[in-house]
Amino acid sequence: MKKIKNTIIPLCLAFAAFWIFQYFIGYHCPVRLITGFSCPGCGLTRAWRSVFHGDLKQAFYWHPLFLLPIPLVLIMAFEDMIPRKIFLTLMSLIAGIFIAVYIYRMAVSHPAMDRDFHNGLFYRTISYMKRIIS
Repeated sequence: MKKIKNTIIPLCLAFAAFWIFQYFIGYHCPVRLITGFSCPGCGLTRAWRSVFHGDLKQAFYWHPLFLLPIPLVLIMAFEDMIPRKIFLTLMSLIAGIFIAVYIYRMAVSHPAMDRDFHNGLFYRTISYMKRIIS
């Protein structure tokens, strides 16, 4: 239970603060901003917004794994009570599922996914530096 107080509650508060922040300023995925590629979690925020508006079909459209963070948080909260081998297996399974769905969504060019390397901050910075040096 100490883990819930010291880890999970601050994590949930940080997540809530993030949602409030993105509500007022607009959301920009830091991975997509830097690389130009969407991260495996892209679409989760839109999925949960759809859930809060009562539209589960739209939620699955934006990210089919939108419910997975709930058991993930519970697993993390009760990590001390779960045998280490089972904990690591569950975490690996969740990560593997996210990666598999990410690869599929990128391969089929899902609308929630971006693959524009040239729009990423990293590429634009390197291009700008090349122009200055040349």
